[in-house]
Amino acid sequence: MYRIASPLNLPKNILETASAIYRKAIKKNLNRGRSVQGMVVASVYLACRRCGLVRTLEEMAQASGISKKEVGRYYRFLVKRLGVSIL
Repeated sequence: MYRIASPLNLPKNILETASAIYRKAIKKNLNRGRSVQGMVVASVYLACRRCGLVRTLEEMAQASGISKKEVGRYYRFLVKRLGVSIL
């Protein structure tokens, strides 16, 4: 998480929220067959959205080294499977 959060200058509360989201996904066994990095990036992006911090998929993709399309795919997967509502 810190490797992605560091270049984006994310505050500590975002990291804590992202960690909680990631743990929830692990508990529901959503990580099976998916990359750890993809799940982590999606968790960080979801945490940013939930806390009202504006970051784009492009920024997440650049910080993580995976494609924007893949970040979006993992993000939609987490939102759908965890039942999270984003305002």
